[in-house]
Amino acid sequence: MDKRPNLFSHGTSELSQDAFICLLAEWAKPVYKETDECLHEAGIDFIRIIYDLHKKNFPTSIKEIKITKQFKGLDILIEVNGNQAILIEDKTYTKEHSNQLKRYYEEVAKLEKYKESDLLPIYYKIGNQSDYSAVIDAKYMLFTRRHMLEFLQENIDRGVQDQIFLDYYFYLREIEKKYDSYKSLPLSEWKGEDWEGFYEELKQRGIKGQYGYVANPNGGFYALWWNEQEDNDCRRYLQLEEGRLCFKIYVADQHRRKELRDKWSKALIERNHNFSFNVEKPRFGNGRYMTVAVVRDYRVGDGKGRIDILGTMGVLGEVEKFLKMINVIVK
Repeated sequence: MDKRPNLFSHGTSELSQDAFICLLAEWAKPVYKETDECLHEAGIDFIRIIYDLHKKNFPTSIKEIKITKQFKGLDILIEVNGNQAILIEDKTYTKEHSNQLKRYYEEVAKLEKYKESDLLPIYYKIGNQSDYSAVIDAKYMLFTRRHMLEFLQENIDRGVQDQIFLDYYFYLREIEKKYDSYKSLPLSEWKGEDWEGFYEELKQRGIKGQYGYVANPNGGFYALWWNEQEDNDCRRYLQLEEGRLCFKIYVADQHRRKELRDKWSKALIERNHNFSFNVEKPRFGNGRYMTVAVVRDYRVGDGKGRIDILGTMGVLGEVEKFLKMINVIVK
């Protein structure tokens, strides 16, 4: 296919994304069946996917679609046949905040024509997000970038040729490639999306943690933190700070910070000789959160400068066992 400009490369805001979703839903209206049957079926398919996510029976037929943007702050409200409502909160790279999802849900629930069982809330996100617990707690189902890509691809295969539809597909595919580029880039060339994509894969493979951007005066970094252990003295956890792995502690009592920092640093550095990684002393700080030891680069290469995921997971598993052992020894 010849290269051409993409509408969504210029319209990158959530408003542009809202417009595309509203357009999709509008194509499900019966009046547009004769205009473009493929797009009409794609619109119906989009709504059907949302019903499937909620494990709800799809209507026998769609007779009426009403679309409202910014309903009481909610990005999109799609009313189906006058008796069910799809709530869509749409995010690009930001995340939910200020209890907004529950507030939107409650506003729609106030409409007397809908029972709670008739509400189908959706949280649509095209960027990666580490923690969806607030979304799930608010009764929203996740509709991810990969859900949308799969839907778009299937309908392109069925014959959709609309340029806006194709533009959105290619736009999302480029985003997906950016998050996946860590798989093919040399380790030394990783940047923001590479780290996020890598951390997401670690989570998918069993690392039970959270990741995100940590701002600081030196410019900030992408981190993943997990494996928390706590006693009366301090909280201990592991944190990946891009290319280095840190053993961290949190100490609330400012009078004990130096003592506990030195104690845990000494224990970790002195006892790592039988492991495949090398634990070193970092430059010490003296705040509530402190790095007490580091592994300079925990990533395993594949011999061609790229990441060996299985090898890297092996190292992280060893580090977890090591910290568990130290937690038992150091009291």
